[in-house]
Amino acid sequence: MLYSTTEEMFTRLLPESVEEIRELQATTKRYYDLLKGAKRARITSKAGTDVEMELGKFGTNCSTGVIEEGLGLWAELSRCQEVK
Repeated sequence: MLYSTTEEMFTRLLPESVEEIRELQATTKRYYDLLKGAKRARITSKAGTDVEMELGKFGTNCSTGVIEEGLGLWAELSRCQEVK
């Protein structure tokens, strides 16, 4: 089966405002802070999802997906420590 992304599907994923972008950045940083020192993670849902995994084998990187003017991609990978 071949899957493709339409322009409409793509644009539905785009943030609608700068406020939403900043909220997404803050949420990303919160999850990064939770996971960076963790040894295990467990994900559950009301629908029945129950997944547990070991963490720590690989380093933790974080990108909010927002590349600030003049910084570039590689600077972005270390930005989670700076997001307020």
